[in-house]
Amino acid sequence: MPSKNLINTLRADYPHIEFTPGEHFKWSASEKTVYFNARDDAGETFLLHELAHALLDHDDFDLDIQLVRKEAEAWDMTIAELSDKYGVDVDEKEAEMSLESYRHWLFMRSKCPDCGTHGLQTKNTHYKCIACGCSWRANDARICGLKRYRVAA
Repeated sequence: MPSKNLINTLRADYPHIEFTPGEHFKWSASEKTVYFNARDDAGETFLLHELAHALLDHDDFDLDIQLVRKEAEAWDMTIAELSDKYGVDVDEKEAEMSLESYRHWLFMRSKCPDCGTHGLQTKNTHYKCIACGCSWRANDARICGLKRYRVAA
């Protein structure tokens, strides 16, 4: 769990960013708020990761690959800068596992529900299979289960 000392230090260092307890670790660009789970054992690492999103001015994304890129950038900053600055030991294997979960998310969203070939994202949540022509959309599924729905081409 994130220590009160670290949270207070971050609040002092970044007064333009709110740090608020929540169910999940996340950065809300629209609210300028880092939400953190106070009960998570790896809390300091993920708190710094979400802070990295804030410092990198990450906001919404249009294509899934943009989210994966933003996650990689945030982990790079967490490991290279923030962990030393705030004296938090970041387990690089844990960071890589977190990043791999986003890669897997992208991989599964792009899988054609008809033939299993991986398609191309055409807009926000929509995909098209290059093998069979099937079109589908996918739900967000970063926290909940992935669902893919066929749509008319």
